Amino acid sequence: MAASKGAVRVTGVREVQRALKTLEVDAADLKAAHLAVSSALLPGIAQRTPRRSGALAGSWAAGATKTRARMTSTLPYAGVIEYGWSERGIEPARMVRDTVGASSAEILSIYERELERLGRSAGFDVK
Repeated sequence: MAASKGAVRVTGVREVQRALKTLEVDAADLKAAHLAVSSALLPGIAQRTPRRSGALAGSWAAGATKTRARMTSTLPYAGVIEYGWSERGIEPARMVRDTVGASSAEILSIYERELERLGRSAGFDVK
């Protein structure tokens, strides 16, 4: 929400305290927002993944916890391809990192929508 300007209207201390408690509980679990972000990144990561057989590109899966979005692969060499291995002369492909960088506006938009939803559910007038 850093990109948008908004106003908060406070009508009473008790109402605000109650709303903040609700918001605190809901904001602690952003799993839905994290899953939306990781799912949105899947096509870009698959597209940027180097191909020999295509197995790595097809192995990426979106996941989320309460505190972070996760991109995982079932293949043991996914990390080597992403980060490289200098001792073996393997340069990093940076498909996950580059996709996150290229999708930063979309990522911020998803989180902004989720935080606005949480604000509304806590009783804040979100605009």
